[in-house]
Formats: sequence, structure tokens, C-alpha cells
Amino acid sequence: YGWLEEWIDTREKAGDIHIETGTSFDNPFNAEGYADDLLSNLDEDAAQIYVYGKPGRIGHDYFFYAYRPDINDYPVEYDPGDLVHATLDFNVGRMSCGFAHVWGQGDDKQIGYFDECVLLGERGNTEEMAEEIVTRYGRENVLVTCDASGKARKTSGLSDVQTLERHGLKVRYKRSNPRIRKSQLLVNGLLARRKVFINPAKCPVMKKDLNKVKQKDDFEIEKKVADLTHMSDGLRYLCDHEFPNWLDRSTREKYKEIKFGERIG
Repeated sequence: YGWLEEWIDTREKAGDIHIETGTSFDNPFNAEGYADDLLSNLDEDAAQIYVYGKPGRIGHDYFFYAYRPDINDYPVEYDPGDLVHATLDFNVGRMSCGFAHVWGQGDDKQIGYFDECVLLGERGNTEEMAEEIVTRYGRENVLVTCDASGKARKTSGLSDVQTLERHGLKVRYKRSNPRIRKSQLLVNGLLARRKVFINPAKCPVMKKDLNKVKQKDDFEIEKKVADLTHMSDGLRYLCDHEFPNWLDRSTREKYKEIKFGERIG
């Protein structure tokens, strides 16, 4: 990332080049409706760059820059009749799992987190977390979405995924975790469009992540703080599974006139 920005900045100051900016609406090579599609999916900061061509840094220092308590905090409650999505990030000595429901289909789909669990120290392993998940919500109505590393990573004789499955849990994961930049655009777009909710009283670790996780100069997630990023990593995996085409969909008419941050529905 950095070398191109530095090269342009140096040449521009020297008067060697002049920067012209344009919008996605002006580009004749874009497919019809492409710019409108971007506006209906991206948050406001991302739209200024990817749609209107304005130089800037998305989110400044914070990765989840679109999170707003007045928009995304909601007293989501556990419904025994709904599928429980357990979103799990594997770490030695610190296992983090969020619990959410996913409502609706297509354009009406939303995610709501109602509970979370963090196991530390000797209990911070996959075996203990699997037992905790089953104790809280059983086996039959739970789907675990986890870190792609779980298919190979071992904290015992079995891989993390095999350990979960040995406890009777259904597990899904992808061949690789989502790319950081695409994941950032996806999750912040969903936050801004009021597609993701958390119960702030029951999910304080998730709330802390959304408030405090930072990004580095190369746009990667800052991992220096030990108690941050793990819970929100699970959120990123769930969003990647549940909204695989969010950034590629055709324009949704119901969102075209919605202002950024406005409550929907």
C-alpha cells in the first residue's frame, strides 16, 4: 500500500503530476447501476473513497469505525426456537465465542448477538469451550462458525474442528479467512445499514472490540492488546458466511434513499 501513496505524493509535490479525481457514476466502463450498488452497500466513509474518489483513510485509527451504540445496540434476547450461531475464534489460553441469531432472508437478513463467553488460562481451550457451548445451548440447535485455522490447528490429539464435532456440534468454516480489507468494508457496511445488533449488557466484550479495535498503517488489524479482536473476529467470520454477496448485489430500491446511520425498519 505505502509505496504507491509515497510515490504519488512525492511526484505531486514536485509538480511532475496532477491528480484528477472522478466518481464511479462518471466512469463509462462501469456496469449500469454499479455506483448505486456501491452506495447501497458501503458505509459513508468507504463510499467517499470508492464511489466519489475522494482521497482519505477509511476509519482513521479504528477498524469498526461505523459502529454506533444508538444504531447497533439493542436488547437482543435468546429465542429457544431459533438456531444459535456460535461464532468462535481459536486462541491458546483465551477462547472467545459469541452467540447470535440470524433473522430474515435476502435483503431482510439481520444478525443479533445475545450472549458471549470467554475462557481464560487452563480453561482456554477448544475442549472446554465445546463443553460450555453444549451446556448453554445444547447440540441440536447450534451451528458453530469458526476460524479457518481450526481445520488443522491442534490443541490436543484432534484438530479444533474435530474436537467440536466430537461433542456433537455442527461446524462450518471456509478454506481461508476473509481478506482484511474486504472484511472491514463488509462489516462496517452492515453496521451502518443496521444489519448487525448486539446486546450491550450481555455482550460487553464484543462491544469493547467494536469500540476499541484499531487498524495499523497497512490497514491490518492491530493485535497488540491481548483482550481485543478475538470476539469481533468471530463476528467477521459470521458476516462473511451470511452475507457472501453483500458488496456485489444489484441496487436495492428500499435502501437508495436511506441516509447513512438512519434507522431502517
